Amino acid sequence: MDWKLTHETLCRNETVWEGTAEQGYALDYLLPDYCSGIFKLLKCFALPVVTGKVVVGDKLTLDGTVQLRLLYIGEEDHRIAAVTQSVPFTKTVDLPRSCNDAAVSVNASGGSVSCRVVNAKRVDIHGSVLMPISVTEQQTFTALTDVQGQGVQTRSTALKIDGSCKHAEKQFTLQEEWEAAAYDGAAVLDLRGSAVITEHKLLAGKAIIKGEAQVHILLSMPDGSLAAWQQSLPFSQIIDVNGLSEEDQPLFSVELLGIEAEQSGSGEDAIIGIAMQLRVTCTAYESREVALLTDAYSVCYPCELQRMPVSLTRLDRVLSERETAHLGLSLDSVTAVSVADVLCDIAGVQTSVTPQGVSLAVAVRALVIGIDDNGLPFAVEQTVTHQMELPCELTDAHRCRPEVTLTASSFSVSDQRVDLRLSIAVTGSITYHYQIEAIDALRVDEENRLPENDAGLVLYFAKEGESVWEIAKAYRSEVSGITAENALEGDTLDTDRVLLIPASGSSHTAW
Repeated sequence: MDWKLTHETLCRNETVWEGTAEQGYALDYLLPDYCSGIFKLLKCFALPVVTGKVVVGDKLTLDGTVQLRLLYIGEEDHRIAAVTQSVPFTKTVDLPRSCNDAAVSVNASGGSVSCRVVNAKRVDIHGSVLMPISVTEQQTFTALTDVQGQGVQTRSTALKIDGSCKHAEKQFTLQEEWEAAAYDGAAVLDLRGSAVITEHKLLAGKAIIKGEAQVHILLSMPDGSLAAWQQSLPFSQIIDVNGLSEEDQPLFSVELLGIEAEQSGSGEDAIIGIAMQLRVTCTAYESREVALLTDAYSVCYPCELQRMPVSLTRLDRVLSERETAHLGLSLDSVTAVSVADVLCDIAGVQTSVTPQGVSLAVAVRALVIGIDDNGLPFAVEQTVTHQMELPCELTDAHRCRPEVTLTASSFSVSDQRVDLRLSIAVTGSITYHYQIEAIDALRVDEENRLPENDAGLVLYFAKEGESVWEIAKAYRSEVSGITAENALEGDTLDTDRVLLIPASGSSHTAW
């Protein structure tokens, strides 16, 4: 007797390893002769970045640098000064198994940093870099999606899932110059930037993106005063993505790998030039619909099923949210005559998923810099939290991977209080995770036909909530026969009733 089994090849984006790696570093640094000695240390910034990530076998190797920037009061003139030094690092992570084509997502943040002033010209710095890492690999497998013949009845679950995954990265340098006559002769004390993608378009094999980068500079003027300078810089890029189609669902992220400022000219011809090194990542998923068999039986023969656990994902939502945060900072520990700038970065993000949506507690580390009533520079650091709510209907099977970026900042000062306004961008994804048991193989014992029921119909007293499938399986009857005999719609009974069950052991389906 002929029968037909249908298999489909599916893609599974398996998480090989997920966790946080920590890498320590140390620097015994002697300030150059041209730098003023340290009268008082104001702040030591640690700004890490991962520049390279390679998986070979079961080893993940991360290369990066930590940019250490010291803000201090000089001992000669009691002006604020800065010095910057970079420390390279390499971290190797043991993976649970070998990977052939892994995609690595990693974000680097400064963990702990300790700076000890040994003398006016020497500092000892110890710290660590925290790197949340996700290593995924796309795998293919075959699943049974249909069986026809031999009186086999099948039950399936329809799923919308991610199909094949396309991944590509591109690094580029963004350069721009601005007239800066008002800052002629100023020294750069702090330089930081950020970037977000605002638009995208997909073509065959290519992704076109547009975005905006932000530059924030703290300057020391020739007269000893402080000034803050901000600029935005639009950008666009074309990323080659092998196999990309217009119907795919894309995720984009952008990382700042480095930023440099160069001053040239003088007077009315003074120029500030900025060079930003950015890395853009595109991950796109094919959208698929599939029906996996979850149960089966034959009305005519003994039937043996082999099951397998299946983990599949679906990109449910791409996050692209913007919000303005209003935060208050106290200056009770110092008497401020003026506030020149507030340097901000993300200290951490706590994510919680509820049925009503995603809740983000964004911790912002803010360093207020100004001049006190003694005419000396000061730096007051505080960490404040902004709560963000992203309304949407979610379940326990949803996972949220947000990326939070500060895109711009401004502030005002009143009565020893700083009112801070931050523009916050949230990107990333919400995915749905399926965990089901599917039928991997099915065997029908054609040598032992099951006995037929002599009765044409069987009466069954069904209860509300019972499944037609389970009733049919118990009586070895066809689901379509029960549905037709009783004019049923759907699988679940909505009331107590008597059902007519067609005789078992015979199939009315042509096979």
